[in-house]
Amino acid sequence: MAGAWHDFSPAVRGLMDVAGAHTGIPVPRLLHGSGLALRDTRAYQPTLVAICAGALQELESRIGPATYVAGHSLGELPALVAAGGIAADDVVPLAAVRARLMAREAALHPGGMVALRTDEAGAREAVAIASAAGAASIAAHNAPDEQVLSGDLDAMRAVPARFSPTPLATDGAWHSAAMAGAVEEFRAAVGRACKGIERAAWLPNRTGAVASPDADVATLLAEQLTHPVHWSRTLAALHALGARTLVTIGPSKALRALARRTLGDPVTVIAIEHPRDLLRAEEALAA
Repeated sequence: MAGAWHDFSPAVRGLMDVAGAHTGIPVPRLLHGSGLALRDTRAYQPTLVAICAGALQELESRIGPATYVAGHSLGELPALVAAGGIAADDVVPLAAVRARLMAREAALHPGGMVALRTDEAGAREAVAIASAAGAASIAAHNAPDEQVLSGDLDAMRAVPARFSPTPLATDGAWHSAAMAGAVEEFRAAVGRACKGIERAAWLPNRTGAVASPDADVATLLAEQLTHPVHWSRTLAALHALGARTLVTIGPSKALRALARRTLGDPVTVIAIEHPRDLLRAEEALAA
């Protein structure tokens, strides 16, 4: 995906150069087909944000701005670009700060994450069981039937098989108390980069509801590091607001599945994963 966007879009190329500068990894290595460089969250986060923010600029030049915006976890950063809260040139350095801080805390407090096929009550039960083996908490409410736990590796291994736990390929226990040491530094970094919500309405992970125009964006983003992602609540809120067409930018197979499992058939999901998807989106939204 990165290679296709890099070849197609001057906006993506420019932001990828910024990602390379902030990671210390030459862009050709970030684009290498093996993906080895991106296995480190310190490279992955700014690179993915560069692609998404650049692709967003290409999309907006064709169809205009969104009415509502939301992003899942790291996706909150390009979502804030769509909301007018952060300039595209500033969001990649901010993603690099986020990644560096999270990697630092993960090294100090090793952990992992598992996805469960259960409801919120089941997730709370799984946390209670896993907590006997170590720190454990709910990291994300992805859909009515999918929750994510985060915590110590021993705790993640202690989740009973009846919850169908699936280990996630993360470098640490994201969205848990293990990230507490990163909160204040990230809050300060967001405060320097963010200029407030100026265009589309933004639904932050921290609440899953539309933020007020004068919301403390820095606090909402920083607290996301240690609190659950309220994604199913976000999708339900969008639906209640009348949103029936969702446009995803970046890797979206999982997001499309979560939207359909949460909202059912009435929702249309248009995926922007490759430059060729831009024309499809433009035609679909003009219909």
